[in-house]
Amino acid sequence: MNRVIFLDLDGVLNSDAHCQRANAELGLTSRQGFYDVFAPKGAEGYRELSVTAAVRLLERGRCEMLDALCRDVGASLVVVSSWRRFAGVKTFREVFRAAGLTAPVVGVVGGVKMWDDFRAGAALEWLKANPSVTAWAVLDDDPTHYLRYRELAARLVTPCDGVAAGDCEKVRALLATG
Repeated sequence: MNRVIFLDLDGVLNSDAHCQRANAELGLTSRQGFYDVFAPKGAEGYRELSVTAAVRLLERGRCEMLDALCRDVGASLVVVSSWRRFAGVKTFREVFRAAGLTAPVVGVVGGVKMWDDFRAGAALEWLKANPSVTAWAVLDDDPTHYLRYRELAARLVTPCDGVAAGDCEKVRALLATG
């Protein structure tokens, strides 16, 4: 593993319109309702990601586009999304596979908070713990998470309402330059 994409999910693997449709179909009408369907409480009282709901919230075409990029350049994925509160690597592999994204998931980073620069800090910690990574990029629709970290901001691609072919080409170029 020497190429990695730090991947946010909402706004990258889905668009606003898709999320609105999926939320309506899943009956997600309030924040609490969202969590009850998206990450219901498991047997031990902790919320766990619903694979069915998660797959529905991702757009297959965008997942397949990113999968093709990862396959072409030999990149693995590290999830840097608020979704990570409810799932680990194994569950993300299952969700992504069902949505058409088969690239290796090698990490899920972050603590309880994932806003401001916590995302950036989690990504940098992961990089320090994985020195075999020689090339990486960040795919996140919100650049504000990375503003204080030049090394991350310089390798950031920010899709506008879901990843598109042009975004994938920017990631490809970043991964080629190491």
